[in-house]
Amino acid sequence: MTLTTDRQRVPRLPLLAAVAFALVVSACSPSATEPPATTSAATQTTVATTVGGTDTAETTTTTSGTTSETGSAIDDDVAAMIQEEIGELIAVTERVRGLEFIVDPEVTVVTGEEMAARIRADLEEEIDADELAVEDRFYRMLGLIEPNQDLMTILVDLYSEQVAGFYDGETGELVVAAAEEGLSPFTKSVAVHELVHALTDQHFEFFEYWTELVDSDQFDAAAAVQGLIEGDATYFQVVYIQQLEPAELLALSTEALGQDFGVLDDAPEFLREALEFPYTSGEAFVRQLVSEGGIAAVDQAYLDPPTTTEHLLHGVDEPVRQVSLPILAIPGLEELRSGVLGEEELRLMFTDSATKGLRTQIGAGWGGDDHRLLYDEDDIVFVYRYLGDTEEDTIEVTEAFIDLARIEMLAGQGESVDAGLLFPGEPYVWIDRTGDGLLFIAATDAELGAQVRALVSAG
Repeated sequence: MTLTTDRQRVPRLPLLAAVAFALVVSACSPSATEPPATTSAATQTTVATTVGGTDTAETTTTTSGTTSETGSAIDDDVAAMIQEEIGELIAVTERVRGLEFIVDPEVTVVTGEEMAARIRADLEEEIDADELAVEDRFYRMLGLIEPNQDLMTILVDLYSEQVAGFYDGETGELVVAAAEEGLSPFTKSVAVHELVHALTDQHFEFFEYWTELVDSDQFDAAAAVQGLIEGDATYFQVVYIQQLEPAELLALSTEALGQDFGVLDDAPEFLREALEFPYTSGEAFVRQLVSEGGIAAVDQAYLDPPTTTEHLLHGVDEPVRQVSLPILAIPGLEELRSGVLGEEELRLMFTDSATKGLRTQIGAGWGGDDHRLLYDEDDIVFVYRYLGDTEEDTIEVTEAFIDLARIEMLAGQGESVDAGLLFPGEPYVWIDRTGDGLLFIAATDAELGAQVRALVSAG
């Protein structure tokens, strides 16, 4: 799923689900991953940790070399304990990740209610509601969103109700939600995940690079880099969890797995998979890097990052076949986005019309693509050109698009026209395969769809 905001904060899966995933990975691992022997200067670190609200006077205390600013939203004794725990978690993060902070990390600890309010306000301010409404109409045309669902509402509910922590790459701030009694084992694991983000961003400046990719519409490359970022943090979160004492691990598991995932469970499946992708696939990518070259290989990946989701998924940097669509200048239509969709986005389009195994098989043959998403006040036009690694791969993708049109888009059975398959109603669909190449056009308006088809064919 392609989603950006004004501040370009990395789209994030609610960390409750991420921790649950980390627990599963931890349970399936034969033994804890041994971190490198690294001298940590964390006990000499000064970290600005804001605890609670900011409406009241703040005090400053020092505990174990960690300076923290505390408000009154959390009890003073608990705040002092949190200050000490944050300092310890910084040391743990540096040890398991094999790097040291260049500058003091800024850690803000808030209550769950404050976190929800902050996330909700940020999302409502940052997300371009008009652009998201177009995306909503696009996924609705593909049959991936139910008539009674609204993408904006789903996203705001997901993030505001279930985010347990986040790293803001624009400000360098790390925000973690804590209960009034302090940091639970679950919250500590969240803090480690976010501290890995802060630590690696200081060393490799990934946020700036990721933002450049998004700003230049290189969404597949941005998704691949996001997978590296989240996979890194999730992998070393697993390392941290594996080293906990049994009682702490039990408490963490009980809290994480006992959370209410109702909002996530009720979200469209394509959205759940899109949000899970950087954590699950990213963690597998990083795990493979560590097995082949240790933590140094993960560091090197930031210097030479994956450029496609195909690379992230399969661990092989294969050349991408160049695909291009003509510029489509149609009076009244604006272009929302264009460029490479990539293997993962291709898979997502078939979330409801193909099994997961079939989607994996379909995606594995991706060789390259290009797309345009056009819109006006009333209608949507999606144009997609695909090249498979082989003709057989393209045949599989063609069959998947036919099933999508018939099963989810409810476009009818289609009719053979000019060696292609035409669904002439509304939605209008055109599917045309030639060798290892495929053209797919979908439009909510039949006249617009036919007009775009003529332009693409002429181009």
